[in-house]
Amino acid sequence: DAAEILAKRQSGRDISFVVREAVISANNRILEEGKDKSKSGMGTTFSAIFFRGDVATMVHLGDSRVYRRRKGKTQRLTEDHTWVREAVKVGQLTEAQAENHPKSSMLTRALGMPGDCSPDMDILPLETADVFLLCSDGLYACVREDELDSYMDQDPKSAVSSLIALAKERGAPDN
Repeated sequence: DAAEILAKRQSGRDISFVVREAVISANNRILEEGKDKSKSGMGTTFSAIFFRGDVATMVHLGDSRVYRRRKGKTQRLTEDHTWVREAVKVGQLTEAQAENHPKSSMLTRALGMPGDCSPDMDILPLETADVFLLCSDGLYACVREDELDSYMDQDPKSAVSSLIALAKERGAPDN
């Protein structure tokens, strides 16, 4: 709940602790709702950025992604929490094998999964003209990372519209 997060933040608590508690609380609520058989298996990925002054706090869980455009270069800031990504990290798969692997969307961490729901968190110093893109696999499965550069330099509203249209045109498999 945004009002609860704001109230805790205004009390002087560090944003990283407030957000971690909020993620754990959301996970518990999703797991509780999932006890209803009609809602069994529900869950979600989560990526967010909280801006304050010249610092941003990035929170990430699952396979939604955060990109930053800085000084003409677009960089992915998050690492997917998927079986394939874990297999690449331990040398079980190569990057080439991972690219179209059938388990590429099998999550290892997300809201609604029992066990570890701790999000990755990073404190990011901000620079003038930084631009951020938060997206799901519905976008990045259809639009290559090297294609994002031209969109990240556009007006945000038109960039979002153009990226959604491009993903749909290419048969976006997801939201």
